[in-house]
Amino acid sequence: MTTVYEVIRNPKLSRPARLLFAVLISYANGEYYANPSRERLRANLGYGNVSGISRLLTELENANLVRRIFRQHVEVGYAGSRSYGYLLNVD
Repeated sequence: MTTVYEVIRNPKLSRPARLLFAVLISYANGEYYANPSRERLRANLGYGNVSGISRLLTELENANLVRRIFRQHVEVGYAGSRSYGYLLNVD
C-alpha cells in the first residue's frame, strides 16, 4: 500500500493523474472505495470529454494505485446499466 502523500508527490505520475487520484479520494468511503461516474470526474477536472479521464484512470491502474470494479445494475425485464467503482490502494 501507498500513502496519499507518496502518490501526490510521485514524479512518475502525470500531474493530471495525481489530481484525479486526489478527486477519487474525496469520493471514497472509509474502505477507499469510490463510485463517481467518469462524467462527474470529467466535470471535476474540467476535461472536455471522458476519454481523457479513461486515460488517467488507466495510468493510475498501471501504477497499481486504483483498481476498477465492474458493476452490472440489473432490473427485472431490463438489461440494466453498467458502471465502474474504484478501489484505491492507499493507507
